[in-house]
Amino acid sequence: MSMKQKVFDISLFFHDETLYFDFSYCEEPIYERDIIFTPGNQFSGTTWENGIVPYEFDRNLSTKLRDSVKSAMENIENKSSVKFVRRTNQRDYIKITDCKDYFSFVGKQGYRKICTGTFEDGYCIGCGNQDCTGMKYSGMQVLSITDNPDRFPAPVGSAMHELMHALGFYHEHSRPDRDHYLTVNNLNCNYVKHEDHPNVTCNGPYDLESIMHYPLERGIKLNELNPGIMKLVSEKKITVGQREKLSKGDINALNELYPSTSSFRFLSFWT
Repeated sequence: MSMKQKVFDISLFFHDETLYFDFSYCEEPIYERDIIFTPGNQFSGTTWENGIVPYEFDRNLSTKLRDSVKSAMENIENKSSVKFVRRTNQRDYIKITDCKDYFSFVGKQGYRKICTGTFEDGYCIGCGNQDCTGMKYSGMQVLSITDNPDRFPAPVGSAMHELMHALGFYHEHSRPDRDHYLTVNNLNCNYVKHEDHPNVTCNGPYDLESIMHYPLERGIKLNELNPGIMKLVSEKKITVGQREKLSKGDINALNELYPSTSSFRFLSFWT
């Protein structure tokens, strides 16, 4: 991934509060179409202690989308020891909202400094204030879903995909060993292959059926005239990028990352 110092004046607004993110650390404010990084370290996420994930719905989230998220949570809970609980006063939690797209952080971000005090045109790009001291902290992290059946025809599966990000999983097609299974047109997408990292682990064989894999033709094309994003190396007949259910590989990796006796780890996974 190219880490360029480029300033993006981007804010995420909620009906009951406003939280600003400084994306000056990254070339793209949203990476690989649906991932947000913590400033300074894309591998800073951790697991949720004891597999318990507090969350709350933003007031702008429709009943339909809430039901999709609840179904997605139930599907994950039924296959693992992870438990999603409505937030009461927990410091660290997921804020589920509708920012007209799907995206999430990877892993628990925890209580952190979200305002850098970096100014542009007299205003802090972290909080938008002129008198910023750079001391705004929060344990909230955003997860966005939306109602767009043309782009996201499987809302429950898409919600599962984002929840898996929040639990600590990266895209399957960013694994270090992906080139054995895929040919990626790097001239037409931003699907950078991650190299080995001490905080990131591959669990099991490469899983083309993973809910964390994108479809072969899905993503942000950098050039619409340049065909193709990914194609299989083999002639294997398989639907890549399904959003119907967790694959066997997803379930195995989920239970590896969150065993029934889990507590806390600086670790994120590919399935």
